[in-house]
Amino acid sequence: MRMTRLLASIMLCVAAACTSWHVETVPPQELIAVKQPPEVRVTLLGGRRVVVRHPRLAADTLLGTDITGERKGVLVGPLLRRDGPDTTIGFSVSLIQGIATRRASAGRTVLVVGGILAVTVGVVASMGCMSINASC
Repeated sequence: MRMTRLLASIMLCVAAACTSWHVETVPPQELIAVKQPPEVRVTLLGGRRVVVRHPRLAADTLLGTDITGERKGVLVGPLLRRDGPDTTIGFSVSLIQGIATRRASAGRTVLVVGGILAVTVGVVASMGCMSINASC
């Protein structure tokens, strides 16, 4: 019973982590006003990408907190170190080449959860074959 709960918890954490950046087709002003995403990835005209948390608009400037390079993961505390500058930044909307938001990736989630289940079933089956009374 404990093993089932543990596996379910692990699969839930992994499934929640299956996200990817999706490029938006609407202008940054419209995206932030309508969707109000918690974070966006901005591609500047030179090709540099910056991840911005809590994006907001002030006149023709996109403001937010630079979290580029922040590590993601299930672990917390000293094991999950932040590498991003974590500073307030702003970009003129005219310098933005593209903008992307994070979305769940159903295909990746299905593959990861399916892989975990397949490995679990394989391990359980091999353990059953290894027992003294089992005939495989």
